[in-house]
Amino acid sequence: MKVNVNQAVLFQLTDHGHALLRQYCDQVAARIATMTTGRTDQAAVSAEQLAMYLGNTDEFGRMRMTLWHFMSVFGPAFILGNPPPVVACALEVVPDDGLEAAAADEAAELKATFDLRWKADMRAIARWQAATGKTLTWPDHADLCVWLMEQLDATAHVEKA
Repeated sequence: MKVNVNQAVLFQLTDHGHALLRQYCDQVAARIATMTTGRTDQAAVSAEQLAMYLGNTDEFGRMRMTLWHFMSVFGPAFILGNPPPVVACALEVVPDDGLEAAAADEAAELKATFDLRWKADMRAIARWQAATGKTLTWPDHADLCVWLMEQLDATAHVEKA
């Protein structure tokens, strides 16, 4: 089974996990307090952060986070001999069927864009090669753009005359 680090995981915190989450929220609050001048009440910011995380629980008391965020918050606690931060050391990966479909759609769109650009470049290179007689050479892209703009200007001058 493949797991994407952007997928969500469900877990239930132990008392040790709650303490780690409070510690993480305190660290976030301290960073926010040093970066902002208008908000220096670290205790209030930490309480807001903690409430945000604890408010993100389901009816079974399980929290939900992306896997990468879970590992950044609780990963250092997973050391042999430490108490586990989650009940039964269990994470439930939330299936995200839409993630794979969205990635496939994006890949198809990027390929279509690349193909369109490739065909336009090939037409421009063919015209440059025919005009210069350098049939075995591909021009530098910047030089090709300058040449194409010169051709356009020449065409515009002929049309005005």
